[in-house]
Amino acid sequence: MTYNQLQWEWADSGICMESRLLIDWTARAEYSWGNIVQPRAIRNAENGKLAVLTTRFPGSDESERKIFAVFIITDLSEIDGDRCGEVYAHPKYRIELSKSEAEQINYWDFYHNENNPSAKRWGQGIFRYMYDDSCAELLYKIMQIKKGTPDFELAKEMYHYYCQHNGIKEKK
Repeated sequence: MTYNQLQWEWADSGICMESRLLIDWTARAEYSWGNIVQPRAIRNAENGKLAVLTTRFPGSDESERKIFAVFIITDLSEIDGDRCGEVYAHPKYRIELSKSEAEQINYWDFYHNENNPSAKRWGQGIFRYMYDDSCAELLYKIMQIKKGTPDFELAKEMYHYYCQHNGIKEKK
């Protein structure tokens, strides 16, 4: 079955949330028990923060996890008043990386676990929380990778916006 056939087959309900991530630019967490689907809280999500989308290429080890897209969070949906269930991308500040660009950005170069700094293990949760300065470093790296492409100006503007919004000194 081709990807187009698969999309047509599942057009109404969607194959899975991840299949629509770069179409809808919305991230959410859910868990299901039988036929019941419940939202899972996304802690610490805020407007102006960065959502980082990662993957592992087939046959790769967890230590080779790559970043394939990022977006600035512009809106949130709440589950129970203080916990977020979905995050929505800024209409402008969202960048998808090509496979060759993603291969240049190792997630573990930007994420640091305070309890075990050398660990390159995802574990059970579907979300990890990065420090603002690490996110700024990531956006700077993306800007460098995007030099000479149509997305360079967007990457530069996104880096500037993120740093300004989060009180981070920009690199020159």
